[in-house]
Amino acid sequence: MTVEPYQKLFQFSKNVFLNIGCNEEDAILAANVLLSADLRGIDSHGIARLSGYVRLWDAERVNTNPNLKIIHQTPSTATLDGDRALGLVSAPKAMQIAIDKAKLVGTGWVCVQNSNHFGIAGYHAMLALEHDMIGICMTNASPLVAPTFSLEKLLGTNPICVAVPAGEEPSFVADFATTTAANGKLEILQRKNGVAPVGWIQNKNGKSSTDPHELKVGGALLIEFIKDKNYNVDKRLGDTSNTERYRAYSIMKEMENYPKDSIAVIIDCGVEDFIIDMSRIAHQKMLSLKIPHDYIERPGRHDWNYWRTAVEYQLLFFRNYFDRNLEVGKLTR
Repeated sequence: MTVEPYQKLFQFSKNVFLNIGCNEEDAILAANVLLSADLRGIDSHGIARLSGYVRLWDAERVNTNPNLKIIHQTPSTATLDGDRALGLVSAPKAMQIAIDKAKLVGTGWVCVQNSNHFGIAGYHAMLALEHDMIGICMTNASPLVAPTFSLEKLLGTNPICVAVPAGEEPSFVADFATTTAANGKLEILQRKNGVAPVGWIQNKNGKSSTDPHELKVGGALLIEFIKDKNYNVDKRLGDTSNTERYRAYSIMKEMENYPKDSIAVIIDCGVEDFIIDMSRIAHQKMLSLKIPHDYIERPGRHDWNYWRTAVEYQLLFFRNYFDRNLEVGKLTR
């Protein structure tokens, strides 16, 4: 194994960012963020990620000369449009905006839209420590994770970091993915021709796998704490390898015994929502079982732009339900 000095890796990374179009300031910032992961022992998010950023640029998903701008703000909050910037650049700049706001009003919260992979969450959260502030940083991620007992990848690894100053003691920093392992850990194993620990991934059929290449052929990362014996989950829920008992109490199964006039049901889903297929399946089954319900689907995604409109219909739906049942005496005020 060849060990290279930090300054050599920094200069190499900086030059790569310059060559794909970053200005001097952004290239230095991006290289600092990237290599901070290696310095903290997080090899999955350090210089090993550099080629991934080049691929994003080559695919025209990254704008290396972005026009970052605040599109909405209050004294304590802001939304920053990243203009497809490297997350290595947009995230620390967003944290600086949050810090500046916190200095003025005591707290600062900034959301970034239209950006890309931002390296380790810890770098950005820890910027607040320099100002004796608590830093929190989190992000969504590409859907690589199958929910428990699911085959389809629906969730991201969605990392979160909390950094808390501790006076004269070392600061508290918790930086982790919300899954058993981050995808970068698999990439390291791929390069080493290694084997993944049991519980990190499943194959396309939902069976446990130790092949780090599994995600390339339909497999998924896992939220696998449920099978950790230290949690004694089996004592509470029974054998978690037997998924039939869970299906027996799923909503699709429960529909078969659903009291037809007991409660109001509304399904409201955007056609670009990742749960649209499940919503349609539930709708068809409720129709076949003659369960009264309202079903709505319209253009939209799984986000607040859709929900802000949808909630108006849903509140009206439940208001009408309560009014009708008050009139016939099924409910009392």
